[in-house]
Amino acid sequence: MKHKGLFIALIVVLLLVIGTAGGGYLYYTNSLKPVSSDSEKVMFTINPGDTSTVITENLQEEGIIRNAKIAKVWLKISKKSAFKAGNFILDKSWDVPTILEYMNSSDHIQQNEVTVALIEGDWCKDMAVKIAEKTNLTAEEILEKWNERDYISEL
Repeated sequence: MKHKGLFIALIVVLLLVIGTAGGGYLYYTNSLKPVSSDSEKVMFTINPGDTSTVITENLQEEGIIRNAKIAKVWLKISKKSAFKAGNFILDKSWDVPTILEYMNSSDHIQQNEVTVALIEGDWCKDMAVKIAEKTNLTAEEILEKWNERDYISEL
């Protein structure tokens, strides 16, 4: 009879362990799923020096991933934590592994640079027009900024 009680206790403990492990696994896999089934592109910025903790927390705060802590666990398991600083266009319909792998490649950084040839001797208004053609600013906005002492000092 003692063995029967011990056997039942062992089965109960085993079922608890299996249930807990199964529940944990379901929670983990659900947390890695996309936040949306609809495609929605968003800009996400990784600043120089951001840690994986900061990056995953920011992803969660911006509604791009479900759970920052689970994303950190995935990073540790996959050993994918060589994030590149820059701007990334992400999609809320991507799962966590896709997002984190995407940001581990500098090929996906959105470039915010343009090339403008400024000729020595050109008037400022002509230079502003050339810059405006390559940016989302007007020549008037550029000239206004150039005339702001605080802005020029900041540069």
